Amino acid sequence: MQWTNEGLSRLGRYWMQALVVAGVAIIVWISVTCECGPPSPPSPSPETCEAADQCVTPPMVRVYAAACATFVVALALIAWSAHASRRHAARGPRRVPVPEPREQVAGDGSVFRIGSIGGRAKPFIEPMLAVEIADIIGYRAGEPDLSRLDARRTIAARLRGEDPAQIHFVPRRELPTVLLLIDSSSEARFWNTLPTEFANTLVARGVALDRIDFPGSFFRRRGAQMMARPEAELVDSVIAASGWTVTIVFAEAHRLSERDIAMLRRALENGPLLFLELRDPELWDERQLALHDFGAIVVPATGPYLRDGLAQLFAPDRIAAAPIALPMADRAGAETLAQRLGDALDWAAECALIQPVSFGLAERLRERHEKLAPHKLAFSRLTALPGSFLGPEGLRLEAATRRALLDHFGRRSPEQRKEVLDLVGATITLAPAKGITAEALKRYTQAQALLFDGIPDHALREINALKEEGLIDPDPIDDLIGRLRPPGYRGFAYPNGSQEPSLAAEPIRLPAEPFSAAARLQIAGFDGGYETAGQRVVPADWTVATPEARLRLPAVDRPISAAAFLPGGNEILLEGGARDNESFLLLLNSANATQERINLPVSGGVRRVAVAETAAVAAVWIGSNAVRVLRLPETSGSGERPAPLGVDLGGWAGDFTDVTTAPLFALDPGGSTLALRGPSGQLLRLLDTESGSLRTDDVPLEGVIESLVFIDANRAIAGMRDGRLLSVSISGTPERFSQIARFDGIPTSLGLMRGAEHSYTLIVGLDNGRIVIIPNDSESPKAPSPAEIARVNMKPTAISVCLPVEDRAAARIEATDGADETKRSGISLGGVCIAVLGSGGEFDVVGLPLTPSGRMLTRLSVSVGTASTVPLFSSMSLLRRSIGPAIDGSRVIAAASGGRRLAVVRGGRLVIRPLIYALAKPAGPVKALAAPDAEQPEPA
Repeated sequence: MQWTNEGLSRLGRYWMQALVVAGVAIIVWISVTCECGPPSPPSPSPETCEAADQCVTPPMVRVYAAACATFVVALALIAWSAHASRRHAARGPRRVPVPEPREQVAGDGSVFRIGSIGGRAKPFIEPMLAVEIADIIGYRAGEPDLSRLDARRTIAARLRGEDPAQIHFVPRRELPTVLLLIDSSSEARFWNTLPTEFANTLVARGVALDRIDFPGSFFRRRGAQMMARPEAELVDSVIAASGWTVTIVFAEAHRLSERDIAMLRRALENGPLLFLELRDPELWDERQLALHDFGAIVVPATGPYLRDGLAQLFAPDRIAAAPIALPMADRAGAETLAQRLGDALDWAAECALIQPVSFGLAERLRERHEKLAPHKLAFSRLTALPGSFLGPEGLRLEAATRRALLDHFGRRSPEQRKEVLDLVGATITLAPAKGITAEALKRYTQAQALLFDGIPDHALREINALKEEGLIDPDPIDDLIGRLRPPGYRGFAYPNGSQEPSLAAEPIRLPAEPFSAAARLQIAGFDGGYETAGQRVVPADWTVATPEARLRLPAVDRPISAAAFLPGGNEILLEGGARDNESFLLLLNSANATQERINLPVSGGVRRVAVAETAAVAAVWIGSNAVRVLRLPETSGSGERPAPLGVDLGGWAGDFTDVTTAPLFALDPGGSTLALRGPSGQLLRLLDTESGSLRTDDVPLEGVIESLVFIDANRAIAGMRDGRLLSVSISGTPERFSQIARFDGIPTSLGLMRGAEHSYTLIVGLDNGRIVIIPNDSESPKAPSPAEIARVNMKPTAISVCLPVEDRAAARIEATDGADETKRSGISLGGVCIAVLGSGGEFDVVGLPLTPSGRMLTRLSVSVGTASTVPLFSSMSLLRRSIGPAIDGSRVIAAASGGRRLAVVRGGRLVIRPLIYALAKPAGPVKALAAPDAEQPEPA
């Protein structure tokens, strides 16, 4: 403790006061009890003392002596205080050493309440409704006022021939005394604010009000008897008072006993009774009917019905709301959750996404449902579910009930789920959170809801990241992830024959299977694979390895640099900046870590690079309207490089800068023909790279070209902005183009998977992330039928097949017998891997259930007596750890054909990182999967 002069002075004053009081007490005690001798004999003789008046001190003398002594002590203490003050002032301030402050670990002040999600709900009584309610409560005619003669009534009575001696007086106007009886222990107190709002409305307008809160009942049981609580005596005293009373009860009828109802019946003797039921009318039974039968007005506890209930008492002509139909008999008990909730089932499933769910968030979700819009008390239907718990933060559903509701939510359409999740996500974003830990809890709450999106991968990735950060207790996270299961999950058997151990809690089934193979293994995996439909799938593992080469990039004005790998995947050609009237290309060899700069005598910088599939030929777009074609030697830095073939397109229908920001062109597999999109986007111009001449037979197309790929030297495929896919003839046949397919999205990328001889499979990436395959078997006369095979969370701009397919299977399939799932009936390798690049620098390796010829790998599925063919396994992401701008800030600008290397830009540097493929081989024999002869599936 730190002492100062001010503290010492204050201490001296306290001691002075204590001394004065003690001195006075001592002096008074001495003066009162002082005697010179014993009290007996009562009349001492004069010889006993020297003088008779000294034997006993008179009372007045003792009082005077005590007062004088007290006065003297007080003066002495005051003098001492003044002397001490002067002495301290003369000495000056005393220097007291200040101790060093202790080192304290400052917390981040984290505060995050899940109950704050959704904010404060709308009030039950709007301002205009409050005015109406106050105006409805009026006067009634009381006893006659003998001082005010009602002449009109008196004369009218005389004219009607009544008693001439009868005199009528004006009745007194009498306001009622409003008696509010509020159930203070009802669960509705946490969310139904109507009683408090109504009481405040009456007080603000000067209406006499008596409020009595009672704990659900006015009586308590003591042994076999029902004893009245103090609240019951208060009610009786108010009812027995003079005047008239309007009794308004806010309670739940099912919590009242027979004696409570009898007391309310007595309240009707002194005025009307309005009973506002705190539960939704769907929960009412014969008890509300019993209240109505003895004369009470029973309405739901909402603002409009409170207004109408008062209107029935004071202004019957102002009733507006529809009457509530009271049940005529006890409703049959609901057996299932759907029967309990009725038309509120969808809404309840939405409320189960967040636990605990606040009343504000539940109201926001309820307003979306037209049938529930008038049901302001629908929240009570959730609190009435078995096992639910309502507290200050909101409602917690019983675990089994919540699982059933989440399962129902997962069966709704993806569009409906997305609409709900967007609203919930926006509401969580607005919830206040202070500190880094609070922000982490907020992110965790949002991720739990997003698990029920169409693709739960983002939510799982966010939850895993939060666990790694260490700001949240990992035990609840482990418990949550340990209970997640994909749809159709049936459990698994271990290779040694033991079954899956029982879970501590029942599993939570997701509406969709994760797209990432790592996520599938995390929530339902064992021994490197996961179970699905009586078979075990062991996915391949692709890993982005450490960099092989690094290069500092020149500053460019685009987020994605122009780059492309040459055939073989060892060399990459990329833009190298511009200076004055020159532009530069860099040729980087990742195998021997060498680089070479190529000068191009055109200003404007490189904007796009395209390479041929099988030849070392590259086409480079420079500036606004110049194209250069380069024929490169097989090894960088060896041999003489031919001069680049240049073509100036300035005279071809205007400047290309007026079309798009990124020019579009492609080379045929051998690099002999270059196809360019015209300025209007609706024309293909062909360039012979051997001679450098532009052909005059341009190919006009109906629509704007968005993607382009060559099948061979005579045919190309063009993706149009209107969703069409066109086959374009290069050889000059009369029919220059024909439609292959049409999609409900824009084909932004095209890739080829070549089969035997001239067969191929076209892989189409749409702007909405869908991946569609179109097989084209030359031996089959049937027209190709597109089928959706995967969805990626990006806008694809480039697709390449990770060849050779035989060595890069997507998964190992271990089928099991239906009778004994522990017995393996066959092990096979199947599926292909494709590399997908996104428009923002995203990258992924996707495993598809396809054969090398593009046919779908299917299995027989039997459900409810019907059989159908479904994919052997669903498409999945095989990249162990994703990379991209949203994950680690890196951008993938090019991928080598065959999935060998990636060109990644991060922080102004280019790094070449190899892709590593792994798929553990089983001990037993393995066979390759072949496509069945069944028909190809129709488009999804």
